[in-house]
Amino acid sequence: LQTHAIRGYERDAFRQVEALQPDLLVFTGDYIQSLMGSDPEPARRDLRRLLSDWAIRPRYGAFFLEGDCEEPGWDSLLPPREGFRALQGESAAISLEGERRLTLVGLRNEQSSPRG
Repeated sequence: LQTHAIRGYERDAFRQVEALQPDLLVFTGDYIQSLMGSDPEPARRDLRRLLSDWAIRPRYGAFFLEGDCEEPGWDSLLPPREGFRALQGESAAISLEGERRLTLVGLRNEQSSPRG
């Protein structure tokens, strides 16, 4: 999800994902893209409401990673929901069926930026 406003298109995308009943969701950052001079707060508020009201319950969870445009405190976009987790400079080990494991790593911007 990368948007400057939560409108019909974004809501429809969330409905389509919900209909698929995914086992795992990974959001890869850059959630709100502010237009030049625009206030990002309405879009952040609307995204938080959309995530709060979303009926989806992936059995392995929903993970949110930091993109390069996230500001400090970006994880406040996430509602306090079971199964929703921001990965910030940490990893999550997920046990899958058949004794398989998946490890997700969420780097902070300063960890993934080239050091020059």
